[in-house]
Amino acid sequence: MKKLYFLSFLLLASGCSNNSIELQSTKIELEQVKQQNTELALQFHKLSKELESKQKEYELRNILDIKAREIFRLMAENKETELSPHLSKKLIATNKTITYFVDDQQISVPFVTNRDTFRQRFYSLDKEDSFITGYEVWHPGGTLSIFILTFVLKDNDWLLDEINTDV
Repeated sequence: MKKLYFLSFLLLASGCSNNSIELQSTKIELEQVKQQNTELALQFHKLSKELESKQKEYELRNILDIKAREIFRLMAENKETELSPHLSKKLIATNKTITYFVDDQQISVPFVTNRDTFRQRFYSLDKEDSFITGYEVWHPGGTLSIFILTFVLKDNDWLLDEINTDV
């Protein structure tokens, strides 16, 4: 009979021991899942912010594409007076040219013509208040140039702040 009690005690003790090991293992797994959950929440937050930024950038792309095309239309029609409200204070539209200074260097960009064709190539929200976009400009005779436009946000209005040509 003593042997039976002893065996029962051993079985009971070994069962408790296994439960303790299983409990410890479960606690470790729970901590790992909590850590993964925290990491996933941080990653979700980061991706949500990126998506929000990309949506804002795309909305601005649509708004500023319309504004850029209006600027090109006014340039092609030589409407310097109507063009001025679309330009920041550092740009001057006179004599079929937009002129401004960067580091004491004068930059002059001739107006586009009615026969030029435009296609937006790229855009980027540079900062919360600066947007850069580039347009292919196909000129009569098949020549191509790239206009790089920088818009800045001033008093809740996006104004053309720089215009450069490439190629």
